[in-house]
Amino acid sequence: MKSYIRSAAIAVAKLMRYRTGRASNMKLVVLAATAALSFLASAAKADTIITYDIGTTIANYSGGNTDTLTGTFTIDFTTNALNAFNITVSGPVVPAGTSPEVFSTTNSVSSSSVSGQNPTGVPAGMTLTLLFLNALDNSPDTIIGANFSDGGIGFFLNSLSATGTATPLSLNPVPIPAALPLFASGLGALGLLGRRRKRKAAALAA
Repeated sequence: MKSYIRSAAIAVAKLMRYRTGRASNMKLVVLAATAALSFLASAAKADTIITYDIGTTIANYSGGNTDTLTGTFTIDFTTNALNAFNITVSGPVVPAGTSPEVFSTTNSVSSSSVSGQNPTGVPAGMTLTLLFLNALDNSPDTIIGANFSDGGIGFFLNSLSATGTATPLSLNPVPIPAALPLFASGLGALGLLGRRRKRKAAALAA
């Protein structure tokens, strides 16, 4: 980040020298650096939080059994955190033996998987992990697996395959940085100042 700020400050300083036809004084350079810092710092704070809908996903298990999964999950990509996980599983395979079973407690997230737990099922704390074909981003991604596990009792049940898609429902638009209008007006003011100095210098030379 520091290198970007320094590069932006240098670029603005060069613009000022071009406008005035002379080397910028220290106050103007400091002003340029401050404007660049405000602009870049505010841009860096832009959040990207995406909610995905898995539609109606079918998970296939051994013995020809299938489960149906529906629901959503939300990822904050700025902090790499799973903000919400609400997946309902219906069918004969769900480990609690009661259908439907709701997994509503966030657990973990990686580039190609998310997992949540069932806080009320039997056994409590059973984890459901959804696997994806690619790294999750703001594009739809194919669901390739739905696995159950409970390390506490040594239970693991991996799906043979899955058919479904995680589709982004909401994507926080990257906002226009709050400092952008200030940055633009600052550049405009510097340009006017440069023009005035150039005219003054030309008048004195005449």
